Amino acid sequence: MLSLEQPADAQPQRRARRPAAGLIFLATVVAIIALIGIFLIVIQGTPNASQLQTIRSRNKSMITRVRTAFTPDSTALIGPSGSRAVTWQLGSGKELQSLQNTYEPDSWLHDLQLSPDASMLMVGGDSVIIWDRASGRELLRIPNAQAAKPFFLADQVAFSPDGKKIAVEAYAVFIYDIASGTFEERIGTEGEKETMLFDALSVAFSPDGRYLVVGRQNGQAVLWDRDLHQFVRTFQDEGDMVSDLAFSPDGRYLATANDLNIVTIWEVETGKRVRTITISSAWDRRLGRAPHAQVRDWTTSVAFSPDGRRIAAGSTDATAGVWDVQSGAQLYRLDGHTDTVSSVSFSPDGRYVATNSHDGNTIIWQVADETP
Repeated sequence: MLSLEQPADAQPQRRARRPAAGLIFLATVVAIIALIGIFLIVIQGTPNASQLQTIRSRNKSMITRVRTAFTPDSTALIGPSGSRAVTWQLGSGKELQSLQNTYEPDSWLHDLQLSPDASMLMVGGDSVIIWDRASGRELLRIPNAQAAKPFFLADQVAFSPDGKKIAVEAYAVFIYDIASGTFEERIGTEGEKETMLFDALSVAFSPDGRYLVVGRQNGQAVLWDRDLHQFVRTFQDEGDMVSDLAFSPDGRYLATANDLNIVTIWEVETGKRVRTITISSAWDRRLGRAPHAQVRDWTTSVAFSPDGRRIAAGSTDATAGVWDVQSGAQLYRLDGHTDTVSSVSFSPDGRYVATNSHDGNTIIWQVADETP
């Protein structure tokens, strides 16, 4: 006959199983708490780099890229201040040199770059100007109105590695010869066929001078072979625009910045995507690390360190940082601005990063120890 009564020894067995179940539950809770703790340490543990100094650069325009450049010995920083290109001494902040755009005193400079040998300084804006740094003498001026191909505003400029040519990005990309000042080529024009019209946002020469890469408003970075005079490779990013780009020092990799607040690292010869770095995320906002974030922020600038092992990037959410290229891990936060970080640049010795912002300040950060 079927009985509903439990055997006499069943109750002790149930009592024996209860402690085991309790221990499993307790261990699960402890594990969850530990995982949450580890996660919070990881996302909060990136240190903010030490601020070496803050320079009042006066550039508060919402449209300028406002790049800066360190001198070869890493003891001074060159940057735009209104219509001037100023050299400031690190540490003291003393003005060592000021080069004035005398023809357009009310025109703000949009970009700045040193020649590869650091003997020349070029700025972009309403005109493209190249100065001899030693004497302060103006070597070349390409006014917009007198340009062979009118370029509106020169938003980004670049020297070729041999220091003989310049590229001017002004929605299209134009090549000029420095010695003669003559216009040579418009990138994207193959015979009578124009393959790219007024959608360029950024430009850079490869370290060996073989290529010129152009970031476009359609999310592409296109590689132009200077010998073949044609596009040979396309890097299709996930965003709607490539706002800035940079080659690694050895020329093997290309970093592109986009409007999704992401930096993508590509292998140049194959076009393969090798790393994706998120500049700031929803967690940064939740943790209060991006207090100036907007509905949709984008990465404005990107730069490789001199050894190619690190990458710096800035964003419209007023944040910037330094990441390890190999692992993608963030090494330093660069939090100190209150408006868009428009440019980032490494010093030649790799110890410092300069961030320029639409808040009118340039901050020098120490991102490596003293050189032994």
